[in-house]
Amino acid sequence: MINIKKFFLSELKKVNNDYLIIRNYDSIISNQENDIDILLTRNCLKEIYNLLENEIIKNNYEIQELPDKIKINFLGQGNCLFLDFHYELTYYGINYANTKTIFENKYLNSDGIYELKKEYASLISLINRLLHKRKIKENDLTLIKNLIKQDNISLFFKTLKKELAILLINELGKDKLNLDFLRIRFIQILRFKNYTNILKEINYRFLFSRRKSIIPKGGILVLLGTHGAGKTTTCDSLKKLIKELGLIPNVLHSTSRPGLLPNIYKSKGEILYQKNSNKRKNRIFKPLILIHSLRVIYHIIDYWFFWLKSYNDRNKNIFIFDRFLYDYLVEPRNTYGMPLIFKRLLFKFAPKPNLVAVIWENPETIFQRKKELSLSRLKFENNGYLRFSKLNYANAYRTNIPSRIISRNIMKDFLLSNKSLPRNLK
Repeated sequence: MINIKKFFLSELKKVNNDYLIIRNYDSIISNQENDIDILLTRNCLKEIYNLLENEIIKNNYEIQELPDKIKINFLGQGNCLFLDFHYELTYYGINYANTKTIFENKYLNSDGIYELKKEYASLISLINRLLHKRKIKENDLTLIKNLIKQDNISLFFKTLKKELAILLINELGKDKLNLDFLRIRFIQILRFKNYTNILKEINYRFLFSRRKSIIPKGGILVLLGTHGAGKTTTCDSLKKLIKELGLIPNVLHSTSRPGLLPNIYKSKGEILYQKNSNKRKNRIFKPLILIHSLRVIYHIIDYWFFWLKSYNDRNKNIFIFDRFLYDYLVEPRNTYGMPLIFKRLLFKFAPKPNLVAVIWENPETIFQRKKELSLSRLKFENNGYLRFSKLNYANAYRTNIPSRIISRNIMKDFLLSNKSLPRNLK
């Protein structure tokens, strides 16, 4: 597994200049910190997210969307990274710094990454730690005090509102510093400068911040496709990816159903049909229609038993079926006596998977891989599954690319389907 921090910093160099690392770049590079705060525009965030998305779905992650920022945390064992993407610098939704001034005072460092000038970074770090009751770094405090002593206070008024700048200059200029008093006065000015600020803080504290974080969730994934299309290879690759997400893969190799209900085959009706097949070549044997219809209903009930049994486990488990009821629409097998239109109608009452993935490849290529079926049969089944994907809004994945890429694409669509990934960032 790649080092996620090194990967992120290398990808950051490809992004346009609408971002900057707010503070502690040296500590980040030296691996003293895994918490990176970035100020950026919304368009820049979308660009960064697109670069990160493939790595997100290969790691245990947590995403939280707030009005003023997006938090993306990588929680892999020994490979943690906490990214805070800020649209503006706020205290519970109340803006305390001039974003335009911050962007004007960035520079491109020797590593090709934009960061904030030292004095501005120290000021923002000091305010952030003050507001959140964290210990202020001595080097930040010393630098800001020296600026005040040298009467170099223009950055305070450029970065902060006038009242906040005056408060900081007066209090930090004193020999005896009372941080508790400074924090209380700073927050009072923020809150009561404008009545809308109080509403912003209430909304942020009690509404937005209580939203659940987006984390990987399990569910039911179905793989469909003809023999030799690549379902088993894709399934093996998916299992590795699911484990990296912190979830548990469970593969059910099923020819027709989960098997929670007992097998009651082979029926007398089918034997009778076989004996009379020569006499009834052009007629549908009526008892067989009933038998096969009951068989499909029996299978649907079996899937419902599985769906109910696995309900509590689906948050942390992904159940992968390499066969499903929908196979009967293409490969009738022992339900050939039932008309297709009746099957489609009955399947509307079956439990719905989170994602149905149709695995396909050119029949000629499959025939060369695995000569299990005739070429004509492969063409028939392949076309049938592709037709199913179009009619039933299933996703089709061609296996002419490496299985790790196919599994990554499937997992991305699966996580989107069960709302474990944001579809559109704010």
